[in-house]
Amino acid sequence: MNFQATAYFATSGQRLFIQSCYATVTPNHHSHPRFTVIDNFGCMVDSKSDGCQSRFIPHERKDVLRFTIDAFVFQKKLSKEHMETELYMHCTMVVAKAEVTPGTKACTYNREAGRWEELYGNHEVCKCCDSVCVGGSHAGPRSLVTSDVLTLDLRGDEGGRLTTTAPLTIPGGEEWGHLESKQEPGVWEDVGLQNDAGENPWSMDEERPGLIVEEEFNQIKDDNIAF
Repeated sequence: MNFQATAYFATSGQRLFIQSCYATVTPNHHSHPRFTVIDNFGCMVDSKSDGCQSRFIPHERKDVLRFTIDAFVFQKKLSKEHMETELYMHCTMVVAKAEVTPGTKACTYNREAGRWEELYGNHEVCKCCDSVCVGGSHAGPRSLVTSDVLTLDLRGDEGGRLTTTAPLTIPGGEEWGHLESKQEPGVWEDVGLQNDAGENPWSMDEERPGLIVEEEFNQIKDDNIAF
């Protein structure tokens, strides 16, 4: 399951970070149970599990952040009667200086090397992923962004399918774009926050459905994975 987040208002020298990300079975981000994917200011927590392929994926633009989640992450936590269910992904995002810190980073655990590694280098900032990371003061306003409904089907031999064709909307009915599943591996939809005025419309804990983009594919090519 691939996700892409985009921030169109990031300026030169800035980078988009995801500080936390979790899934729930309702659109309410306060609801339980919840399945944590990213935590501790940018640590891909499930990447440390044996056989898990969850990881951040590099992109040529720093205002775009891609990551992939192993469907097995949810399969382990959902009961058999919930093998087909609806999920909502909630992510806290921030645009900050491109220089990484323990509070602004994108870290995946490299099991072969036995260490946490930052997506674009400076792996030292990831050492706190096994303890408690402290946020930096240079980060801008945070935003809690909620995806539209994602239908998860863990039945069959494919190990998990996540699809949706619902339009992306914000309160008031304004449409941001469309989010739909793709069959072709390696193809990414890019739907983000559009602001012609160049202003930052995010505010703390404001739910904005649709900034997270998801698509379905069979596997990630090795040359798209950086360790």
